[in-house]
Amino acid sequence: MKVLRPAGAELARRFGTHVGLIPLTEVPAVIAPRLAELRRLCAPQGSLALAARADGVIVGLFDGEEALRHLRFSAAGEVARGTGEPPLYVSTVEELSPF
Repeated sequence: MKVLRPAGAELARRFGTHVGLIPLTEVPAVIAPRLAELRRLCAPQGSLALAARADGVIVGLFDGEEALRHLRFSAAGEVARGTGEPPLYVSTVEELSPF
């Protein structure tokens, strides 16, 4: 799985429906364990585009696995699926169904 940090037009193309996202200058170390879990669980040809919201939440849009298409990562390194509010954060990717 490739981790992408789109900027400019690419950011708008990937996250067009999400307003106010900014490119990541670097992937926060706190979400590294979640990314490692995703790499183990998902197809190697998939990619995860990451961007930041103003409140510090990292938003991920996953290509390759429809079940995990929209992800969010908290400042504490937890992960949630979907775009609804409030997000249901869990500690590990394995806790997101269907895993």
